[in-house]
Amino acid sequence: MCISEYNNYCQAKKIIWLSLCLILALHSAYAKAEDLPTLVLNDANSAPFTNKAGTGLVDIVAGEAFRRAGYKLELIQLPAERALQNANKGIDDGEVSRVAGIHKVYTNLIPVEEKLVDHHFVAFTRNAKLKIASWKKLKPYLVGYIRGYKIVEKNIPPGTQTRSVNDATQLLTMLDKGRIDIAIYRRWEGVALAREMGIKDLRIIEPSLAETGIYIYLHKKHANIVPKISTALRNIKIEGVFAQVCREAFSSFEPLPKQCTIYNEKIE
Repeated sequence: MCISEYNNYCQAKKIIWLSLCLILALHSAYAKAEDLPTLVLNDANSAPFTNKAGTGLVDIVAGEAFRRAGYKLELIQLPAERALQNANKGIDDGEVSRVAGIHKVYTNLIPVEEKLVDHHFVAFTRNAKLKIASWKKLKPYLVGYIRGYKIVEKNIPPGTQTRSVNDATQLLTMLDKGRIDIAIYRRWEGVALAREMGIKDLRIIEPSLAETGIYIYLHKKHANIVPKISTALRNIKIEGVFAQVCREAFSSFEPLPKQCTIYNEKIE
């Protein structure tokens, strides 16, 4: 699927954040954000999940979950591997979005049981002739990825030529300049970044290499907060706030991700 096909769906319009207004109303009704203790979590996301304005899907949903647990959430961005090391050492309070199971390696981190969002890892390329459908078929190509993305490091076949970088801008720049054949990155953020960078003719090789749930992790010193955040996340979904915020965050993408509709009805 060509990135330019997504762009045809984009319309120049002002997005009205009804759900954000709802959450801001909740803030004033229950507690002022500045009165709450702050937890600092590392964030490896970008638009449409997080952005500088704080209006991305993860910005709003995770922020509201922490508020309901009695804390203000502050997100910072570091290189992925360093972020994990800092969170594990307790330098920062945790990670806002990581794949399941990283606590088995970074043993000071505790996962929040309720899933935050879904991420789709895909292969981006500029070569329309490239057609792969699995990790195993990456081996003949020069593959780029972001250092510290454990799901990628785990699944790239041994012997594959790779180039690792610190961030997504570096990754797509390498692909755009023909320095790699394939860039492995998250679908929606890759599409959004390609638009921002003005990169054309990038293609997504279908299907996704991986579709995985993403979880919040907290350092073990905050173990008592973990169940509260899990409960808050689940309630946010049951109330329909998650679906509403998701639809607005992804309003310039077609089709909408399944996660924007899956919580329209009550979770049994």
